[in-house]
Amino acid sequence: MVTYPAQGMNFGLYQPLPDGTLLAFAREQSTDTYSVAKVDLQGNVTSIYAFQPGNENIYSNITYATDGNYYGIIWDPFGPQQGSSYVFQVTPSGAMNNLLTLPNNVFNSATEGWIIQGSDGNLYMAIPFGGANGDGAMYQITLTGQSRIIYSYVKGPSAYPNTFFQASDGNFYGTTHGSGRDGVAEIYRLTLAGQYSSLHTMNGPDGQCSCTLIQGSDGVIYGTADSGGTNGAGTVWALDAGLPKPAPQALSFQPASGPPGTKVQIWGYNLLAASAQFNGVAASAAHSSGPNYVIATVPEGATSGPITVTTPGGTSTTAASFAVQ
Repeated sequence: MVTYPAQGMNFGLYQPLPDGTLLAFAREQSTDTYSVAKVDLQGNVTSIYAFQPGNENIYSNITYATDGNYYGIIWDPFGPQQGSSYVFQVTPSGAMNNLLTLPNNVFNSATEGWIIQGSDGNLYMAIPFGGANGDGAMYQITLTGQSRIIYSYVKGPSAYPNTFFQASDGNFYGTTHGSGRDGVAEIYRLTLAGQYSSLHTMNGPDGQCSCTLIQGSDGVIYGTADSGGTNGAGTVWALDAGLPKPAPQALSFQPASGPPGTKVQIWGYNLLAASAQFNGVAASAAHSSGPNYVIATVPEGATSGPITVTTPGGTSTTAASFAVQ
């Protein structure tokens, strides 16, 4: 649909941000430098902070937290600190802090980490090695850097955690690499108290090593696997774990004002399959653009007031009011 101009940095997108840009990692190939970056909707890449060239690789997703900072994991595969890794915090102004130094050799070239912010405000991180058994660990990390391991993974299909997310029941749901040489992995549930449950063993046509996970507006977990299927080239799968439909959170919007016909970008969480109202008047058009955005058009007859977003999981109203001009 759109062809974007060539950029000096290759990038991977992770999360829409409240300002309308997309959070990304970017790699400058000429210097082998990894950056925390933003990408606008015209495809322009802007580095927020660049790590040490050649030695420091961003080795996880990058997540935007409620304090306005960005968090992820750095791994040094080749440099003088080979095998070392740490959790970083990068501020919007481009300052970097080492939030937590991790044990050596908890990554390899085929397995990355994953980090999210939980509903309790803490960061949660899965690493593929380490922990009490050497088969991976789930960490809880405060935004000031205090940490503890809430679960150590064990050998077999449940070893070597991959991506995960926090679902509408408050628990984490994720996938493992498992005993990948045998083609066996798992989809699992993990409570915040560290209780692990296997939900489904992935092998054969299911594939393994899922690389994306999301909870749909119907409560079902959807994911991808990079192997399996009739051609062995990967699958898209759905797992109904009996979860409630996720409740929406409409947190901010832009622009702050405009006449009828203005397209307003509403930002928040769990905004799939959404409709919108401007101070009680239904938007003349509304569509979801992923779980973080709803694009709604100000209707004729609307008056100034808050915006309400409704999804199959409930209703959420913005704290701020939109000014109809």
